[in-house]
Amino acid sequence: AYNNYMIDYYISGDPRVKGSIMIPKQDPLLAAKEIDRIGGHPSIVQVISSNGAEKPYGHRFYYPIYEACERHGLPFAVHVSMEGIGINHPPTGAGYVNHYIEYRMARTQIMMAHLASMIFEGVFQRFPTLKFVMIETGILWIAPYIWRMDQDWKALRSQTPSVKEPPSEIVRK
Repeated sequence: AYNNYMIDYYISGDPRVKGSIMIPKQDPLLAAKEIDRIGGHPSIVQVISSNGAEKPYGHRFYYPIYEACERHGLPFAVHVSMEGIGINHPPTGAGYVNHYIEYRMARTQIMMAHLASMIFEGVFQRFPTLKFVMIETGILWIAPYIWRMDQDWKALRSQTPSVKEPPSEIVRK
């Protein structure tokens, strides 16, 4: 219903306005069906999901979503929200927090986990044209985090033999 409403009342009336396909990530086959249903609309520019998730986004559970994104040339965007809510795990590795500011600070940690999962589970090798967009998670953490991933990847490559190049190269691409 959201996607229909967005198309009918927002993006169809003005070619300057663009839209994102909201998907039910907890059901990847249904999500892929929704992407296929409206992914060809000329004003749709991405597929969007929340940062809070039951599983890290590198998990093969989400592959039908990535396949559909590639079919339509749409990036998979993740926006911070829903951490620790509903079926999702607590917003920090230490559990639930008491203050909103603590919750906000945890968002970057969760996005870090998704990025590492996508890299080390081989999502970008399996889906070479998939673009991953991180929305409202800050940016200054990326450089030291990528450096750390490169260092750990060098030491622990035997655990992820499918990752053939340094994480920094994968992120750069």
